[in-house]
Amino acid sequence: MAASRGRGARARVLDQLRDAIVRGEHPPGTSLSEGALAEAYGTSRTPIREALQQLQSEGLVEVVPRVGTFVRQPSRREVVELFQLKSVLEGLGAQLLAQRGRVAETELLQANLADSEAAVQAGDMERYAQLVHEFHGLIVQGADNHRLAAHYSSLMNQLA
Repeated sequence: MAASRGRGARARVLDQLRDAIVRGEHPPGTSLSEGALAEAYGTSRTPIREALQQLQSEGLVEVVPRVGTFVRQPSRREVVELFQLKSVLEGLGAQLLAQRGRVAETELLQANLADSEAAVQAGDMERYAQLVHEFHGLIVQGADNHRLAAHYSSLMNQLA
């Protein structure tokens, strides 16, 4: 029972910390103290340490030995490379989606396009940007390829 609670705490901390980084609550370059994070998330340092290790492998944080852990700030080159990968993954997603024929996601994409046009007509650029992001996610979702979706999600976290 205690082991399942431990896994639950690790997963909860990982998800919440990842979301906080992606949303910009911890901007690039911010120092992430295990002690402060443990207090903020109401847990011991162990789930924090494990979450930081996972986030490091996802490219969201950087551990500098004997200095600390920081939210990673990608270089201009890394950002360009991430966008190149994004285009390849989305292209593969579009190809796989097209091969599936008419599925639920194709109708969602059509509705998205109509909503996007309405947002532009209304001058709601924030809503339009949200719909563009959703559109690309629907393409990958419609590909029905779990590995593609996992890599795309990780990539989008890094781009955020």
